[in-house]
Amino acid sequence: MRKIFNFTTFIVILLSSLFCPEIIMGKTLTIAAWDFCPSHCYDKNKKSLIKEAPGFVIEIYQAIFKDVQIVNLPFNRGMQETDVGRFDAVSLPLKFSKAELKDKIRQLPRMGPIYTRLIYTEKAVAPYNASCFFVNSDSNWKYKGIDSIKGNRLGTTMDYEYGKKLNAFFEKVRSRGDKVTLQELTGSNIPERNLLKLKSNRVDLVMGDKNGYQYVIKQMEKNKIIPKGSLKLSSCVPNSKTLLYIGFTSRRPKESKRNSHLFDLGIERLRKSGKLQEILLKYDIQDWE
Repeated sequence: MRKIFNFTTFIVILLSSLFCPEIIMGKTLTIAAWDFCPSHCYDKNKKSLIKEAPGFVIEIYQAIFKDVQIVNLPFNRGMQETDVGRFDAVSLPLKFSKAELKDKIRQLPRMGPIYTRLIYTEKAVAPYNASCFFVNSDSNWKYKGIDSIKGNRLGTTMDYEYGKKLNAFFEKVRSRGDKVTLQELTGSNIPERNLLKLKSNRVDLVMGDKNGYQYVIKQMEKNKIIPKGSLKLSSCVPNSKTLLYIGFTSRRPKESKRNSHLFDLGIERLRKSGKLQEILLKYDIQDWE
């Protein structure tokens, strides 16, 4: 009887995990997620999520996983901490093809190899378009290829992915030690810091994710950090939209593969029920599928 009971219990738990993906057995799932609103939204002290609007990606995690802990870490550090197993997952890494990974490892020898070790979800958790340019409102500049950037001071985020052509251009700029043309920031509050540099004319262009930077501009205007309408979206690199995922640690492969699968089941359940659309509408985000 004991064997039958254990087998029955196993079947019940298995079916529960399939039809109710928010059930996670065992311990709390820890996810490193940097301050990147409207995906991950933290309050002023940058330690706690905004209760009423923690970010659409956070709300997706909370709807899928029963017990999840979100920790605010800069993206690169979150990647490193997940890689060594201190966190179960890092939020919003990109996926790369084998050819792209070769370039990524050459261009970013410290961070590139981590992408090869993460265990990814099949389903994406957010749209991404980092190849968009922001300018002061009196600027008529538009992106018309790599040559249109030359002669301008560009503010970006270090170790971000901007597409093959731009990555190669940035690699050349770095190789000649030109820290005026390419001004890369690391750490926290990068969108706000880059936009303040733009407003004070310390850079001519800022490059970043369309949704993220537009959100930060609205918040800066709301909090009267910059005058309303003083900064604007100039243009985006054509065909530069991509998707972001969750990367689980390879230090616990069985657990990570299970959690990855549960996420894939969970986001489809949210999509079919209409709950995903409800979350996305709250943040003015369109479904990427």
